[in-house]
Amino acid sequence: MATWYLEVLRSPAPLPKHIPLPHGRTLVGRAADCDLCIADPRVSSRHGFITLSGNTVEFTDLRSTNGTFLNGKRVQDTAWETGQTLSVGGTDLRLAWKASTDPMRSTPVSLSDSDFDFSIVSSRQIPGGNTSEIREEARHAEALQRRLQILQRAMRVLNGNHSVPEILDRTMQLLFEAVHCDTGYILITDPENPESVSAHVAYADGHPKGNLQDHLYSRTLVSKVLESKTGFLFDSDAVGTGFGGAMPSQSIINLRIKTALCCPIYEDGRVFGVIYLDSKKSRSKFTVEDLDLAMNLAGMAGMVVENAELNRRLSSETRIRDYLRRFLPPGVAEKIIAERGSISLHLHPEKTRVSVLFADIRGFTAMAEGLSPLEVSQLLNIYFSRMSEVVFRHGGTLDKFIGDSMMILFNAPVPVPDHELAAVSAALEMREELAALSREWQQTGLPEIHAGFGLNSGEVVVGSLGTDARLEYTAIGDTVNTAARVCGIAKPDQILITESLHEHTKKRFRATPLGSTPLKGKSHEVILYEVEPLAS
Repeated sequence: MATWYLEVLRSPAPLPKHIPLPHGRTLVGRAADCDLCIADPRVSSRHGFITLSGNTVEFTDLRSTNGTFLNGKRVQDTAWETGQTLSVGGTDLRLAWKASTDPMRSTPVSLSDSDFDFSIVSSRQIPGGNTSEIREEARHAEALQRRLQILQRAMRVLNGNHSVPEILDRTMQLLFEAVHCDTGYILITDPENPESVSAHVAYADGHPKGNLQDHLYSRTLVSKVLESKTGFLFDSDAVGTGFGGAMPSQSIINLRIKTALCCPIYEDGRVFGVIYLDSKKSRSKFTVEDLDLAMNLAGMAGMVVENAELNRRLSSETRIRDYLRRFLPPGVAEKIIAERGSISLHLHPEKTRVSVLFADIRGFTAMAEGLSPLEVSQLLNIYFSRMSEVVFRHGGTLDKFIGDSMMILFNAPVPVPDHELAAVSAALEMREELAALSREWQQTGLPEIHAGFGLNSGEVVVGSLGTDARLEYTAIGDTVNTAARVCGIAKPDQILITESLHEHTKKRFRATPLGSTPLKGKSHEVILYEVEPLAS
């Protein structure tokens, strides 16, 4: 007959080393009424259940939030073999069994002390008439109960609707309730510089400090936590403990620190900060139990900080996505977000070769006569939306809207192969789409709409330009100015391109040479071509 049990390899919760596993179902979860209660916010209230039937053990996950892992692989319903490790939240459990003696078959054995060569490692006497021992045991039980209550209260705070600063502040309050200390800090790392920390919570004698940046903590001890990613106790009476025999640092001496407790605020191996407690009194010694409690609270705080960082990243990505979608094809915008910088983008001002397309409505003033400003804006939005869809299909970037005209870039900020061909293709399709839109408007009694198109290619400076208060991605240079001037002389529904564009597109598109043409603001004439519809 076998006795089954769970070996606790790792857990932030105060669990015994070995947990007997009874036959039938064992409910596992964070709720107090579970058969196996694990006080860990990463564990769901009713996470799953273990079923022991005969010599078969199975685990069923009850759609927990953070999942269940068997030997590192996420599982739902699974057989659990001896020696395998099941991970629930921050707790690792290994299934084991041992043979038990059949009570129906026993053999009497006579033993004497001479049969053994042994030494007693640890012993516990049965509590009896020694009242001092009974009182000591009672104090230990009382301290354990108080720590469990602290953890339960911390979990209620986590499950409530509280901000990150409120949760960190409440964590420090709970520590001061449970641990005797003079000063306490919760320090959070800078995401851009993990070795740099700043105080988010600071307490002295159980009360919040007015100055969070007084730096009245040992930077040596904090640095050791960040470097080693482990919690520890420091005692000035035990010189060199944990510091390779070295004398305490000058900061420890100057701050008159007698004893300190430091542990990392962590989640999934990442360190987000440090919980730091110290005492200036020699009689106030931190215990291993104090460190265990602080590590448990630090694990909970780490989950909160990680979630806040995740929300911040999601919010930032949402803003970036919304911004990019205004100017880039939706698929490209999503790809930039997903690949997080692996795409080559020209966001800082730099020189690059692009194709520039200007489209300008012809006769807009006359078209707007008899319409209210609201009606005009609605028509413009329809026009810009239809044109933008065409631009995005050809990989173009909307640089800006200027009144009733559009400026479009190809090959920045996202590279576009054969950007000259893409620009001319976009202009031709925009003209077709505009003709369709004009017919739709005329059928509803609205005025017809026409536009002129001007294109050029060459080297420009692209990037985010402006002030700290307002930055705008755009392109500047003579190539842009020339494209705008070319668009200015284009007739309704006419597509004009410069010689530089014609050289790259003449094998694909039919174009009529217009010869040298003077442009406003240009000291020399520019050779232009009028693009005709596709030959085939």
